Amino acid sequence: PVKSEFGPWMLKALRVLRRGKLLRGTPFDPFGWSTERRAERRAIRDYAKLMAEIMAGLTPATAETAIALARLPLRVRGFGHVKAAAAARAAEEQASLLAQFRAGGPAPMAQAAE
Repeated sequence: PVKSEFGPWMLKALRVLRRGKLLRGTPFDPFGWSTERRAERRAIRDYAKLMAEIMAGLTPATAETAIALARLPLRVRGFGHVKAAAAARAAEEQASLLAQFRAGGPAPMAQAAE
């Protein structure tokens, strides 16, 4: 990514954009259909489905794994390629944790030989 520099005319453009707040979340939102925004909305829907599954299968044995799954979105931060990379890492970890959850909790630790 390359930083761009803009002149004083940009302040006028930003004032116009400020009035566009009324369009947020509507079909007329000019920024709402970007790939990143669509991915964010999809992630919200997927998270709601995941939480419904977790609540349906929550037991004392799966509680720790459920909490780890619920906290995963907190790791997805940033913008652009930084956010995409964080989302990819979170998706990998989610797959692993979800397999543990569906198996009934974390894998038991191997006992040390006496």
